[in-house]
Amino acid sequence: MTDIYAVGIGPGNNDCMTPQAKSVILHCDVIAGYTPYLQMITPLLEGKDTIATGMKSEVARCAMAIDAAKRGKNVAVVSS
Repeated sequence: MTDIYAVGIGPGNNDCMTPQAKSVILHCDVIAGYTPYLQMITPLLEGKDTIATGMKSEVARCAMAIDAAKRGKNVAVVSS
């Protein structure tokens, strides 16, 4: 298994995201998160696989993130 990161993206404005959060997102192969949160960071997702789910799907989203890491991917799970 490779790395899974928990990344806070802030209030949704890319200018408010920390440099460390952007760096981790850019480093990862797969980005998982609540669909509206992924929509907030669309410019950072180019060329990456995404795991997007709706409300109340946190457990399934995390299970998919773990599965991606087991396949050798670096994964960021984002939240606001």
